Amino acid sequence: MPAASKLEWHGLPEVAVPSPYTSQTDVRHALVDASQRNGRVFRSKADGRVSDADLNASDTLAVWLLLRPGKPETPRPTPPKKAKAEQLCLL
Repeated sequence: MPAASKLEWHGLPEVAVPSPYTSQTDVRHALVDASQRNGRVFRSKADGRVSDADLNASDTLAVWLLLRPGKPETPRPTPPKKAKAEQLCLL
């Protein structure tokens, strides 16, 4: 089952996250600079931290929804309501 179908099944919106510049972005210091990436190595200009460029990109994508400016285009899903005990009885 594709991811989009699983999200739809659970009532969650599908959100497309842009990937350009993710491996050049230091989300800890809100700094985008192409010189921070050199091949597989990411070196933060702000504090000199060294990590894998792809791992840094995945960290950037993981927090993208929290950091992007403006209002979200899709509403956040509301948590499901708790069922009462009598609604759970199948007998």
